Amino acid sequence: MLWLIGRADIAGLKRVLLDSSWRDAIVNSIFLASIQAVVSTLLAGMMGFAMAKHDFFGRKIVLMGLVFTMLVPAQLLMPGAFEMVMKTGLFDTRLAAIFPGLFSVFGSLLMMQAIARVPDETLHAARLDGCNELRVWWDIVMPQIIPTTTTLAVLSFAAAWNALLWPSLILASESKATAAMWAANVAFNASSGELSDTSFIAAAVLLTMSPVLLLGLLHTNDD
Repeated sequence: MLWLIGRADIAGLKRVLLDSSWRDAIVNSIFLASIQAVVSTLLAGMMGFAMAKHDFFGRKIVLMGLVFTMLVPAQLLMPGAFEMVMKTGLFDTRLAAIFPGLFSVFGSLLMMQAIARVPDETLHAARLDGCNELRVWWDIVMPQIIPTTTTLAVLSFAAAWNALLWPSLILASESKATAAMWAANVAFNASSGELSDTSFIAAAVLLTMSPVLLLGLLHTNDD
């Protein structure tokens, strides 16, 4: 980080900011990462609520299945996911780029642990007042686990922002490239000798990292 700050001078920062491909990549990443963070957090909250506060048939089997999937490397699932994307005609679409990250097993288990600490008496009282399960989850449970929810949203955003392998497989159009793909292209050009401007390289990496760093700092200050 200190090397990046030391190398990234004003000229390099200006060149990156004026690069239209960098701006497009940043906008794409903000859009995709924001959607993934919101959807994955909400789905994890629903799954966590079901696992923590409902004793349904097969609950232990579902829990074991969730834990088991965390042991499977994501790379092993990519060939099957890629084939499914090709068959459904979603290749080179933004939806396909974030589809694998819309449901987070880690997030579901994290939310389950947080929701388990919500008193059952509060939920029973809400049900007696006529709240259905969706309202119990949204109006009673979610407001009580805001720190966990915001933490998961930040982690999901950062994971989507830093994702490189899957978007590189799915997105073929240069206009849909993400910030990670753009930075990887800069790094490749630098390693191959096509780009030797260290000021531009340092500025590119620093500015590409800055949204996630800023979000993390804001979240830390809120805590």
